[in-house]
Amino acid sequence: ELAGSARIRPAAPGGSADLRLSAPGATVAVKGEAQPDRGAGSVRAEVSDATRLLAWARRLPGADRLPASAQASGRALLTGQWRGGWRDPTVQARLSVPSLDWRGSSDATAIQARGVQLEASGRLAQLQLDASGRVMQGERQLELRLAATGGRTTPNAPLAASGWRATLGRLQAGVRDPALGTGSWQLASRGPVPISWSPAQGGQLELGAGELAITSPAPASQAIVAWGPARWGSGQLSTTGRITGLPLQWVERITGSKLAEAGVTGNVVFNGDWDARLGQTLRVSAQLARASGDLTIVTTDPDT
Repeated sequence: ELAGSARIRPAAPGGSADLRLSAPGATVAVKGEAQPDRGAGSVRAEVSDATRLLAWARRLPGADRLPASAQASGRALLTGQWRGGWRDPTVQARLSVPSLDWRGSSDATAIQARGVQLEASGRLAQLQLDASGRVMQGERQLELRLAATGGRTTPNAPLAASGWRATLGRLQAGVRDPALGTGSWQLASRGPVPISWSPAQGGQLELGAGELAITSPAPASQAIVAWGPARWGSGQLSTTGRITGLPLQWVERITGSKLAEAGVTGNVVFNGDWDARLGQTLRVSAQLARASGDLTIVTTDPDT
């Protein structure tokens, strides 16, 4: 059910609205005005029952694209306010997902989101962004905390044609995956990382230099991945970087193989680097060299 009123002024462009949409398990309400240089309003979208919402969505035109045995459950809430013109408003928005599950088919493992919080505040040209929460699928789990600042660099352009920039101030993540062995791997950024996007020439993405510390489960060891400025555009990716402190024991953790059973033992640690251009032409240069420790290989003579 849709109720309310709206007025669009294409010449401005701008408009105003006071609308409420309700469906089984969900409601959306928008009230406010948006002009190039003035405006204010609020939006609230709530999924109170994802199971009921999915059942209702199956009756809509085009719903045959939904997997027949898909299942959903849980709830989520988005709230937001804006003040000022749409060129560079001051916004306050929050997405809260206490619990939300999605299963694409009856025999698929559900994707589960728990305690997810996304917040954005400030002017559109300089937002403060924070994110946290857990996402799980079976024994796999990602726990994330992220803080960044950023915003639009072209306030007079339409959103779809705007440039954007951001600085990743903090990234902390815990990863559990049977493919990586037992326990939780920890990832943490070391210092800010600038990111920029331009829609010119089909899209240009640049990632500034940065470092990421990777710490394995107990017995803990740590490696540092450091990369130089990376660029993607016109179908080509260029990236350089290095890794330091890569222990041999991580091979066992990741592959699940027992190196000792293959006659390989030691405490050797590797350093490496790469320089790659991937696109219409492919150029990759990579090196891995011993930094410290020893490696012992035991072989058996089949004649003895």
